[in-house]
Amino acid sequence: MTIWSSLFPSSNCRPVHGPLLRRSHLPSESVLTVRDLCLDRVERKVQRAGRHIELTTKKFALLEYLMRNAGRRLTRAMIIEHVWNLTFDSTTNVVDVYINYLRRKVDHGFSPSLIHTVRGVGYQMSPDAASHEYVSVFPSTDVTTKPPSIEPRTWVT
Repeated sequence: MTIWSSLFPSSNCRPVHGPLLRRSHLPSESVLTVRDLCLDRVERKVQRAGRHIELTTKKFALLEYLMRNAGRRLTRAMIIEHVWNLTFDSTTNVVDVYINYLRRKVDHGFSPSLIHTVRGVGYQMSPDAASHEYVSVFPSTDVTTKPPSIEPRTWVT
């Protein structure tokens, strides 16, 4: 009989041996899928519609973060903190540059586009079937209509 079982005779709990692991709130699936885009975390491979896509380490990490949070609006600060492990610097455009790189690799030549800009917020990977290039911060606003043009005033002197 061990000390543990003498202290807790009816318990199904057993002591944990070894270091405690810090767990992320995100699931740790080995293969992430958003529509026809698949990311294999173990093999470090990305495919869209069966076509292999080659990515650098940072682009892979950025894509993984976007896919883990598909459907959520991610701010630039959230992306920089999770992908680059830095605090957000509002003067940097590194997130915008890498999103552009990813769009060239993941969205160019495929339909629908998966990576969308959320104006005034950041970015979002869209898991639904709706293909849209612009995601409004205000859902009730019709983004397809243009604002009325303003006629220049003529001044009479």
